[in-house]
Amino acid sequence: MIATPPSGQFAAESVPPIRTAAVTAVARARPESAGASSRRDAGVASHARTGAAMKRAFDIAVSVAVIPAVVLPLMGVVAVIQRLSSPGPLFFRQDRVGENGKIFKILKFRTMHVDNDDEARQATAADDRIYRGGRWLRRLSVDEFPQFLNVLSGDMSVVGPRPHMLQHEREFE
Repeated sequence: MIATPPSGQFAAESVPPIRTAAVTAVARARPESAGASSRRDAGVASHARTGAAMKRAFDIAVSVAVIPAVVLPLMGVVAVIQRLSSPGPLFFRQDRVGENGKIFKILKFRTMHVDNDDEARQATAADDRIYRGGRWLRRLSVDEFPQFLNVLSGDMSVVGPRPHMLQHEREFE
């Protein structure tokens, strides 16, 4: 429990100083602190590069483990389910917007009928475009596993925001 002075106010020495933008700007303008700022910025950039390299190494390690152990066996199972429910290609490919606006083709197991004419429309629980086996794949998120191929190729990351559909990205601008 924090003890307060009788007036109900915290003692001045227990309150940390607040650095406002103006104070920070003045401190950076001083000649004696000019070198410190550039060294600090270089350290931040170096830390960011190290963090990005570690994240990429993590992405590769996870992908290399998941693809042969999970994705490849699922491909056979999903192919059988698709052939019985809705013949067509195994994968669904769609343009997505990745890091720095880079457009790439995301891979998913196809869960909708091939004659789907409205890719930009979000799927709903009772969507008639989803075939019977596709509902099961979506419910268990099995349709998402091929994205590890996108992670391995560097288009996506295991950790981070999901890329938006190209049509939705344009709408959000």
